[in-house]
Amino acid sequence: MRGRGRGIGGRSWTTNRTLPHQAAAMPGMTPALFAPMTKRPAPRIRLPRAICDALIDDAKLGGNARITIDLERQVVVRPNGEEIHFDVDPFRKHSLLNGLDDIGQTLQHAARIASYEGARRAAQPWLPTTMT
Repeated sequence: MRGRGRGIGGRSWTTNRTLPHQAAAMPGMTPALFAPMTKRPAPRIRLPRAICDALIDDAKLGGNARITIDLERQVVVRPNGEEIHFDVDPFRKHSLLNGLDDIGQTLQHAARIASYEGARRAAQPWLPTTMT
């Protein structure tokens, strides 16, 4: 992986990722609600090795040193205020910022779907109807 960005410590790291074996620690979480959380892990942020090393040093500063990942602005903010830009897929960014899973993505187009279904029902009334 020479010349490519890496996660902190030479590994690809993700944050706020919930694993299936952690479901027991989430009271009241049904499998139907839990599955979307594990389906799409947090996006990986690729940074150059030197920046990863600097972030590791920042993490060693203790509890008052905060490293912030601002997805909306696409920056990592170091404890000294330095901002490091990162790239992320626009679709994933939109989904994460708006809390959208597969169903949520589909429901964004509910008006267009209803319009299509209405036109189809009018043109082909003999076909089964899925929406009312």
